[in-house]
Amino acid sequence: MQRRNGNGSWYGFILLLFVFQGDTSACPWGETGLKPWSDPQSWPENSVPTEDSVVIIEDGLSILLDTSPPPLKAIKIRRDGRLIWGINTEGTDLHVSTYYILIANNGSLIIGSEECKYPADKKAIITLRGKRDDIPDVTDFGQKFIGVDNGNLEIHGADKISWTKLTQSVVKPSTADDGLLFSHDLGSSWDKFDRGIYLYEFNYKKKELVATNKTVYESNVRQDIEEDLPARIREMTSGQLAMLAVREEVVRPDSTFDLEPLLTALEEKGATQLRNFQQGDAYAAIFIKGKEEDTVEELAQMRGHVFTETKILTLTIKGAKYMVQSGNSVKQQPKRLTKQQRQYVRFQALEQTDFRTTSLFLADDVSSWNVGDEILIGSTDYNWMQTEIRTVTNVRKTRVDLDSPLWFDHFGEMIDNVDERADVGVLTRNVVIRGERELSCYGDNHCDVFDIDIFGGHLKVHHHFGSVNIEGAEFEHMGQHAVLGTYPIHFHMCGDTDTTEGVPSPYVRQNSIHHSVSRCVTVHGTSGVQVVDNLAYLSIGHCYFLEDGSERRTVFDGNLGIGTMNGVLIPTDTAPATFWIKSPDTYLRNNVAGGSEDKGIWIIFPESPNGLSASMDPPVWAEGEASRFPVPQIENNVVHSNRDGFFMDNKLSSTDALLKEGNDYRPTEEVVFKRITAFKNWKQNVWIRGSPLRCDHCSLADSPRGITYAVAGGDLVYLVNSVLIGESKNKGESEILKSVTGDGSTSYQKLGKSVPNYKKLDTAFNGFIVYDVTQHVRDTHFSGYVSDDFRQGGALGWFKNTLAFSMTVNSVANLTFDFEDDTNGNRVFDGDGSGDFGTEFGDRNGDKSAIIHDYDGSLTGHAGAHVVKPRWFYNTHNCYNVSNWNMAVCPERYAKVRLNSKLDGDALLQDLFVVRDDFHEHQEEIIGEKLNTNHFLMINNYNYTVHFDGKVGDEVEMTLDGFEKNVHRIRLGLCFPNDTESFVMTYDKTPIVMAASMEEFENATQTDPYTAYWDVSTGLLFLSLQGLEERAENDWNACPNKELTSQCPKVKITRNGGGMFAACYEHAYGPYIASTPPADDTALTAPGLLPATSMPQNVGAGLTRPFLIRENPF
Repeated sequence: MQRRNGNGSWYGFILLLFVFQGDTSACPWGETGLKPWSDPQSWPENSVPTEDSVVIIEDGLSILLDTSPPPLKAIKIRRDGRLIWGINTEGTDLHVSTYYILIANNGSLIIGSEECKYPADKKAIITLRGKRDDIPDVTDFGQKFIGVDNGNLEIHGADKISWTKLTQSVVKPSTADDGLLFSHDLGSSWDKFDRGIYLYEFNYKKKELVATNKTVYESNVRQDIEEDLPARIREMTSGQLAMLAVREEVVRPDSTFDLEPLLTALEEKGATQLRNFQQGDAYAAIFIKGKEEDTVEELAQMRGHVFTETKILTLTIKGAKYMVQSGNSVKQQPKRLTKQQRQYVRFQALEQTDFRTTSLFLADDVSSWNVGDEILIGSTDYNWMQTEIRTVTNVRKTRVDLDSPLWFDHFGEMIDNVDERADVGVLTRNVVIRGERELSCYGDNHCDVFDIDIFGGHLKVHHHFGSVNIEGAEFEHMGQHAVLGTYPIHFHMCGDTDTTEGVPSPYVRQNSIHHSVSRCVTVHGTSGVQVVDNLAYLSIGHCYFLEDGSERRTVFDGNLGIGTMNGVLIPTDTAPATFWIKSPDTYLRNNVAGGSEDKGIWIIFPESPNGLSASMDPPVWAEGEASRFPVPQIENNVVHSNRDGFFMDNKLSSTDALLKEGNDYRPTEEVVFKRITAFKNWKQNVWIRGSPLRCDHCSLADSPRGITYAVAGGDLVYLVNSVLIGESKNKGESEILKSVTGDGSTSYQKLGKSVPNYKKLDTAFNGFIVYDVTQHVRDTHFSGYVSDDFRQGGALGWFKNTLAFSMTVNSVANLTFDFEDDTNGNRVFDGDGSGDFGTEFGDRNGDKSAIIHDYDGSLTGHAGAHVVKPRWFYNTHNCYNVSNWNMAVCPERYAKVRLNSKLDGDALLQDLFVVRDDFHEHQEEIIGEKLNTNHFLMINNYNYTVHFDGKVGDEVEMTLDGFEKNVHRIRLGLCFPNDTESFVMTYDKTPIVMAASMEEFENATQTDPYTAYWDVSTGLLFLSLQGLEERAENDWNACPNKELTSQCPKVKITRNGGGMFAACYEHAYGPYIASTPPADDTALTAPGLLPATSMPQNVGAGLTRPFLIRENPF
C-alpha cells in the first residue's frame, strides 16, 4: 500500500509545531512572528486580499487570520506556508468564505491544537461557497472543497461531549397536569388530513379555544379559500389570537381561485409572507387582533432532507405559550411515511410558568454544552423521523432545559437489561465548516430524485499527507451526491497511516456532521484511521463508510448516526447503512445506528477489494481472504429505528453491485459479537450469516424478528447470555390506521401503540428465529411474546414460508421466561399455510420440518423433548399438542434427509411424496421448487417410503442430517421403475451390497447400514439409514464427530437400465402397511401451566453508556 508519510512531511509538521509552540501549553495563535492577515505588509503584494482573490500562502509564510476577509475565490497553502486561525478580541466570529482551500506541499491549515483547543467562546467558520460549475474543477479535488495533498490539516474545536443518553423518559404534553391548554393532535380535528389551511382561534385573555365548526379550509374548495377563511380572519374580535398553518398547499396548482381577499385579510393582521407561497413551501403564522406588531410568521422555502418545514413559531402572552409548525413533503422523503405523515401541521397551547420547562436528564456531564446550542433528541420508536431538534436554554451538569416542548415521547429507561434510552446529541460546535446551500435542487444534480440542493462542500485528504486530525468541528451541508469521492470527511487512498513508529494515527473525533448530502465519514483505501465520538444526523447514502474493502485497522468507536437516507451515488445507496463495514479488519465498538431507511450496521465484504483498491500491488486481501478473516471486535453497538438493525450478509461484485446471495463468511476461528443492543427495527433486529459465530450478552427487543442466523459453512452458531423482548413497555407513538368504508368515506383510528409495519399488521413477533444453520440458544431470557388482536407472538419461532433445511440438533437450554405460558405469552409459536395465523406463514418444505430440541426441559418442561409440527406425519401417540404454540411436543428422536436426483447427468427438479408405513393413507408432499430443497423430517425407528412425481432419476443422492450411531435407524424405501436392471450404491463411500430378501436385509442392517434390498414386485429399494459416529458430550454439530468426518454421511445410488417412470404406492400398501405403535413409557403429558421464571443476573447487554471498553482487544 502507499505510505502516508513517504516524503517525511509529518516530521516537518511536528518540527513546525515545536517552532511555534515551544512550551506545549502554548496556543497556535500565540506564536511569535505570525503575520496578521489584516496587515498589508504581511503579503508579498503589500495589500490585503480583496473579494474574489486567489490567496496564496507559500514559501514559509505564516499568516494569522485575525479578520474575516471578503468572499474569496481560493486559498492555496503550499511549500511550508501556514494559515493559523486567530482569536478575534472583539468577540465576533472569524469567517472565511471561499470556493476552495488547497493545502499542498507541506502547507498547513491550523485551527487550534490538541493541547490548546480553539476557545469555546469563539467561533471559526469556513463557508465553501458557490454553485456547481461556478468555477472549473481542480484536479483530484473538483469544486467547493478543502483539499489536503501532501499537506497538514489540524482542526481542534473546543472539547464538547458529542452525545449521551436520557436517564428518564421525556414525554410530550398531553394533559392539563402537563400544562396543556390545547393540542391539535388531541382535538376534534386530529383525524383531518386534507390539503389546505388550518386555523385555530383562542381567547388569549381566558386561554380558551374559540369554539367553531370549522378548522380546515380545503385547497380545492373555492368558498373555503375565497370567502369563508378571509371572512373569519377579518371578523376576529379584540382579544382573539389565531394560529394558522398550511398543509401541503394553499390551493391546487391549476387553481383559478382569487387569493387576494385571503392575502389582504392576513396582511391586515401583519402576516405578509403567504403572498410569496409556492408549491412545496411551508407556511405558519400566529397573529392577534389589534396587536399586529406581535405577529410571527415564517414562509419556509429551503427544501430539507425529510420536509420543507418552518421552525416552531411561538408567541407567549398572558401566561400562555402558543406554538405552530408546518411541514411539507419533498421528493426524497422516506417512502415508509404514511400519506397522512408526508405533510403535517402542529398546533399547541401551554400554560407558561417558570416551572413548566421541558428538561432532559442525561447520563453524562454535559457542562461543555452551552445555552443556544442546538441538540437532537433521537427517536425511540420504529420511525426515526421522530428525532427532534431543540435549542438549549439552560445547562446544569446532567440536565438541560429546552426552548419548547417535544412533539413526540422519547423513552429513557432500561427494560430488563435492554437499553432503550433515547440518544441525545449536540449539533453545535465552535468550529464550523459548511457548504453554501441553495433553496432547492438545480442543474444536473439528480433533481428528478431530490428536491434538496445536493451540491455541498467536501473535505478530501490524499496520500502522503503529513498530519490530519479533525476534532470538535461542525460540518453542515457537506458532500456532493452527484459526484463520486466528495464527502464531508474523506481519507482517499492514503495507504497505511499507522505503521510508522512514532507517527500517530489520524483521527476524526467529537465532530458533528449534520444535514449532509453525501455520506458522513469516508475511509477509502486507507488503513489505521480512528473515527471516535462523532455525531451524524441526516445524511444521504451510506454514512460511516468503508469504500473499497481494502481498509484495515479502522476504529469506529462511540459514534452516533441518525437519519441515513436513500441515495443514488452507488447502487447500494438505495439501501443505505449508517455503518457500511466493507472490511473485516475493523474495530466496531460503542456505536449507535439510530435510524436508517434500510440498515443500521451492514457488514459486507467483496471477494477482493474493488474500486481503486483493486489494482493495489500487492493486494490487501487475496480473493476470498476477507471472508475467512475473523472480525477482531464488535462490541457494545446499538441499532434501533431502522428497517434492519444489525445485518451481516450478501456479497458485492467487482463493480460494487449488490449480489443478493449469501456472504460465505467462514472465519478461521469463532467470532464473538458482544453486547449488541437492538430495538424498534421494523423488519428485524439482527440477521447474521456466517459460522462459527457467537452472540454473547445481547439485548434485543420490539421487532418482529429478534435474531436470525443464516447458513455459511457448517460450523456452529450460538446465542448466549442474552435477553429478548417481544413487546416492551416502550409503546411508541400511536399508529393511525386508515380505513375506507363501502361508500368510499375514510376514517382513522388510533391504535394506542406503534407497529412495525402498518401495511402488515399480522406480522408475527418471534425472538429467536430458527433457520438453516446449526444453532443453539443457551442461558437466555425471553419477555413480552404475547399475541394480540392483529398478530401472533412467540419467543421461539421459525423462518417463515421457507424452503430452508434446518438441523434436527438445533437446541435450547437454560431458558427463562417472564410470563406464564398461554396466559401472558407464548414460549413458542409457528403458523402454517392455512391463513389462520397471518399471511406470512407458509407450508413449504422448510416450514413442514420445523423442529427444535429442548435439551434440559427449560422450554417444554421435558428434558430431551422435541418441538415439531402438530401433524400426525411428525407425531406419535407419545406426543401432545400445545394449541397456543400451534406445535407438538414429542419425546421421539428425529433425523432429516435431503434428497437430490439427476437424470442423464442433469439435475432433476421434481416433486415427491413421503409415506410413513403406519400412516399410509397420508402422502406428505415435498415440492421441488428449487435444487437442494427436497428434504423431509423422519422419526427414529419408523419406516418410510419415497415416491417421485414424474421422471425418476438415474442418480439419487441423500444427505443424512442428525443421524447418530447406535441411536438412529430408519428404514427407507425409494420407488424406482421395477424394470431397473441393477444398482450401484455407496453409504458414505462404502459400497452397499444387495440382500436377497427383506429378512436378510433386516438382519444385516442391525449392525451397519451397508446392505440394501430391492423388492422388484413393488419397485422399492430399501435402505437402512443410520449414523456412523457416536455423539460425544457437548458435541452440538449437525452430525457427530465433525472434526473427523467434516460432513454428514451421504448415500449415493446409481441405477442402470429400466424406464423413467415408477408407481409404487398401490403395490407397497399392501405389504408394507404397519400398525401405529401405541404410547409407551416415553410418552409425554402436558405439564400444565408453564410458569414465569425470573430473569437471571448478568444476561443481556445492560447499560450501553457509559462505555466499558475503549481499547482494541489484544
